[in-house]
Amino acid sequence: MKRFHNILAVVGDAKGTDEVIDRASQLAKRNNAALTLIEVIEDVYVSSDIIAERERALAGLVIPIRALGVEAHSVVRRGKIFFEVIQQVLGQKNDLVLMAAEAPGGFRDLLFGSNSLHLMRKCPCPVWVLKPGEAKQFRRILAAIDVHPHTPHENAITTDILKLATSLANLEDADLHVVHAWDVTGNDAYTLQSEVPDTVRTEILKRHVSQTEDAVTEILKPFLETFGDIQTHIERGEAWQAITAVEKAHNIDLIVMGTIDRPGIPGFFIGTTAETVLRQVNCSVLTIKPSQFVSPVTLEGKIAYA
Repeated sequence: MKRFHNILAVVGDAKGTDEVIDRASQLAKRNNAALTLIEVIEDVYVSSDIIAERERALAGLVIPIRALGVEAHSVVRRGKIFFEVIQQVLGQKNDLVLMAAEAPGGFRDLLFGSNSLHLMRKCPCPVWVLKPGEAKQFRRILAAIDVHPHTPHENAITTDILKLATSLANLEDADLHVVHAWDVTGNDAYTLQSEVPDTVRTEILKRHVSQTEDAVTEILKPFLETFGDIQTHIERGEAWQAITAVEKAHNIDLIVMGTIDRPGIPGFFIGTTAETVLRQVNCSVLTIKPSQFVSPVTLEGKIAYA
């Protein structure tokens, strides 16, 4: 499955840039996709000579990529990294952004206002942040899903996550894990908080476990037909705890997850689960948003609903 068509790789002097270029190049080749290398210079007062020098250097990096048979381009922009990257995405219709994590320890050292988190909040296309020093091939990929047994129409982003994760697992020849966290909801949650017989408590838990397992099985059915073995982890409790526990227990190389549950949430906010996970895990992360998501950054150079 050719998942991507127009990839954007963020490059610079930071550690991990070479790995970003290498992975972006190979991904573009496998998908028969176009690839653009973008460098953003944050010093708006830098001279035009330096800009021209960076443009020449970046154009030189494109030459070996084209030798792979990839349609490759380069661009240098001035401004805030996340803002310029998103404007490039909006203008060129990129469907994936790759960049290196901005700290040697992965996401654990990231500040809340980092470019990575800004892009995960506001960029309209998937954002793949690679941990520096990561192996060239991912062996274990984790899809973090949130299945709604009683409202299946809310499962659209989960389907998108699974499509992306299975596509990458096929490309990487990787093991695929899926994690879903559940808990008792509705009137049953209030019932469990009261004094009820153990038989009632057990029956409530059994019913919710069964409903959750059935819902996960149903949403995985078409992917099992095409991918084969998927290791499923269904855990009761907080989603971030389930995701981080599986990541550590199975040495996950890449997590594919959503950052926003509902399309109506402005891009200044990232889901609580996603933000907590990003500060706990120490692997590469690929994040996506609902298909209806609209970035607050516009081509006109403004940030909407500021």
